[in-house]
Amino acid sequence: LLGMLRTYTQLKASNKLIVRLRAIIFDKIQHLSLARVSKRTSGELMNRVTEDTGAIQRFITDDIGALIEQALMLLGVGTVLFAYNWKLALLIIMPMPIVVLSHRLMWNFLGKRYGRQWHLGAEANTILHDIFSGIRVVKAFGTEKAERERYDKSISEERKVRASNETLFALIFPVTSFLMGVGEFFLLAFVGNAILGGEMTFGEMQQFSSYVSLIYGPLRWIAMLPRRLTMTMTSVVKVFDVIDEECD
Repeated sequence: LLGMLRTYTQLKASNKLIVRLRAIIFDKIQHLSLARVSKRTSGELMNRVTEDTGAIQRFITDDIGALIEQALMLLGVGTVLFAYNWKLALLIIMPMPIVVLSHRLMWNFLGKRYGRQWHLGAEANTILHDIFSGIRVVKAFGTEKAERERYDKSISEERKVRASNETLFALIFPVTSFLMGVGEFFLLAFVGNAILGGEMTFGEMQQFSSYVSLIYGPLRWIAMLPRRLTMTMTSVVKVFDVIDEECD
């Protein structure tokens, strides 16, 4: 029931927000001078109204609630672990600062890559808009093949950048997952020695292992958050680039 209520609330809030945000962006574009509007292509403006607001809506609907849930789970289970055995708890979360630091160092790099992906997508939309708006001219002069080649070239470049970004994350995520799992190896060594030394029973080990399985879920989810956040922030920056534009 709580899950249903959360989903309903998130969808209702995100839909209201996106409708309002799209109206604000469209109204702002309407009030901009011709010189300022001309600085951006039609594809860029369309991207801001449709694609970027959609990315923000998906983040609100899919990630905000999950982020709060995972953070509360991490806080609650982490408190229990530290109260139970603070040394073991430190061993478990020890790799987390390394993962956070690595993502922080890659933030600007990833932002530039997603910015390039955004611009290529906007360029493809501009070409598509120009073709459809002038379709009568295209048909009249028989330039369908040339326009198709122009559009294919544009989306091929976008596809290459998207594939490159996905490949990069496919290489990064296993490394961060491995770093997250290093704490499990330390835990096995510590618990194994404690059992052999008679300091811990098998029942206590099972209890602690259950807590560990609960805490690693949120940790791994949070490790994937920078990817979602980078994509969303790219859209947020593009949206407010228009909203904050001064009207002449």
